[in-house]
Amino acid sequence: MRPIAYAGLGVACLAAGFYLQQTSMDFNPADRARCEANVAAAYGANAETKSALLPKCGEPGFIAMMDARVANLSAQQTAIAIANANRSGLMNDLLGYALIGAGVGGLAAAAVSRFRRSG
Repeated sequence: MRPIAYAGLGVACLAAGFYLQQTSMDFNPADRARCEANVAAAYGANAETKSALLPKCGEPGFIAMMDARVANLSAQQTAIAIANANRSGLMNDLLGYALIGAGVGGLAAAAVSRFRRSG
């Protein structure tokens, strides 16, 4: 295979991997707004606790925990909901890292192929 093909494939994989890492949002704005409303309802009187918890409404596991708390789910059901929310985020991260690794491998293959041709 030609070095330019390896380089092109490497750059494409790197771009896709970095894109996934930058845009990976495991929740939508409606989830965040619902979480913020749940935190405000649960800890309305305690401003310190509210201010500490509101930034966590961007984490899928925390959103799932607040939803479970509002729904009065059991501890086991809450744990399952949190694990499922975190698992989807983990898989998205792994895919992004795999693409970045493939991109680095493609660029390395292009460099090795180029040096072998010239040498």
